[in-house]
Amino acid sequence: MTGKFKEGIAHGEEAIRLAEALDHPYSLAAICSNLAYLQIARREPDHVIRLLELGLAVSREWNLTILSVLQTGRLGEVITMSGRTTEGLSLLEHALSAL
Repeated sequence: MTGKFKEGIAHGEEAIRLAEALDHPYSLAAICSNLAYLQIARREPDHVIRLLELGLAVSREWNLTILSVLQTGRLGEVITMSGRTTEGLSLLEHALSAL
């Protein structure tokens, strides 16, 4: 299973580079979300938080509402898992209220 994680991460990182090079905000936001989901499974919260913050910033800037809500919820989940419970729960509540 470890090899598949490494392969998935490598593909995700390459996809981020391509989305940035092509200046395609939707792809960048979606890739950040999907790569963060893979990183959540590996319990790497610092990297996940950075990915989700990037994806959330792009989603908000380009008014990608569905991706913004998804990333807000995932960010709340990861921040809560990392021990910042109050901040994480606030983000989760924000995501739920947007549904």
